[in-house]
Amino acid sequence: MLRKAIGDNWTMQGEGRVNDEIRPRILLVDDEQSILDALYRFCRQRQWHALRADSGEKGLVLLKTEKVDIIISDMRMPNMDGAEFLAKAKISSPNSVRILLTGYADMEAVISAINEAKIYNYLSKPWDDTMLESVVNSALDFKSKEDQRLRLVTEVAEKNKELATVNLSLEEKVKIRTKELQLAVDSVKASNERITKNFHNALSLITGIIDMQ
Repeated sequence: MLRKAIGDNWTMQGEGRVNDEIRPRILLVDDEQSILDALYRFCRQRQWHALRADSGEKGLVLLKTEKVDIIISDMRMPNMDGAEFLAKAKISSPNSVRILLTGYADMEAVISAINEAKIYNYLSKPWDDTMLESVVNSALDFKSKEDQRLRLVTEVAEKNKELATVNLSLEEKVKIRTKELQLAVDSVKASNERITKNFHNALSLITGIIDMQ
């Protein structure tokens, strides 16, 4: 069965198999094992590659070695809550799209996460699978477009750098050629001055000889 999650970059191929190179990688962070397992099953059912961490600290450790497209974190966790974790995750993995799971009573925390962690979206617990899938697909689409934008920005910057190098090289070549031409002009001028001087000297000598006769 061919199932297209979102865009061409996240296409499931063949009979329920996904190319590992393009399969979305999602980090799940929650201190409740039952919720973590439910999220993991949710991702596996959609053939998304899922990593699990039962605390913000462990999530940050994973981000040191793993690249992920999306981070889904619970808000209420001991030691480090979801807002703080996602704010730190933004620093260690800035290109990962961040989603927060929260209760209805945590709106102040959601606002804090939006401001500090720049989260892409949030979902209330308990979540609806259809809504969660829609949010994740939207996040993947956003990341695909953002990655493309960053690639284009990088390409333009590299082309501009190459162009600047070429222009600098051309300027140097122009300067060298201008200097060479100026030296040639000066040489011709000096040569003409010597010829003119020699001509006048010879003319004066001839004139003197004629006057002596």
